Amino acid sequence: MEVGAARALLGELVLPALEAVENPSRPSTPENICAYAASLGVRVDDAASLAKFTAWFNAHLTREQRLQISSTGRFEGWRPIPSESA
Repeated sequence: MEVGAARALLGELVLPALEAVENPSRPSTPENICAYAASLGVRVDDAASLAKFTAWFNAHLTREQRLQISSTGRFEGWRPIPSESA
């Protein structure tokens, strides 16, 4: 990762880190991603289904979309549906 990209990423993580410290009951990033997957009908208790969703999540969503989902567990305004071939 380039230095500029690393700095930008760290800058984006400051607020979520402070919020997590202030409110430890707030869902974690993996919990938010799993909640989103479950909202799409993915069986998060099945390792193969979750791995397939994770591959789709990382390959087909923009960085901004992934950040919103990992921060909130949902994506406002657009509900992507994982393809069967993901």
